[in-house]
Amino acid sequence: MRLIEKSELLTEKLADWYTESAENRVDMGAIEGYELDWVEVKTHLDHYYSDPTRQLIGAETDKGNIVGSFFLDDLCPVRKRAFTHVFFTKESRGKGLVESYNLCLDYCFITKGLENLYAHTPEYNKKCVHFVNRFGWVQKGELPGYYLYEGKPQKALVMCLNKNTRRR
Repeated sequence: MRLIEKSELLTEKLADWYTESAENRVDMGAIEGYELDWVEVKTHLDHYYSDPTRQLIGAETDKGNIVGSFFLDDLCPVRKRAFTHVFFTKESRGKGLVESYNLCLDYCFITKGLENLYAHTPEYNKKCVHFVNRFGWVQKGELPGYYLYEGKPQKALVMCLNKNTRRR
């Protein structure tokens, strides 16, 4: 498994993920209730690369398959922190997801020199909450009504991961 940056394959795979049916799309946050246009998504991702406060990385298997992706938003080398979004497919469960997640965290903490990562995690997604907790993420707050799930507003947990308290 290897980490990839600014790859056309990564951009196209993410555009495919975003535009497939919502029931097949899984992310560590929540995208629900709307269909997305592939060209719009690809254009957005291409724009993402041109913003120095944002970065997109992914993990690729030896066979060239993308396992997951890691968006860094509000990347601040001075304050050594970034906001993250993690996306993966259902097929990636049990096929390198933990390894790819660790590669992305290593990239953030070692390569980029960050000290803290932040994320919004949907409280209703217990698998997601369990997954991030096993790496040492801790809850720092809540955002009521941040997500929409099954037509109802749902709470987001504001999570933080410090490089010194991270678990593998």
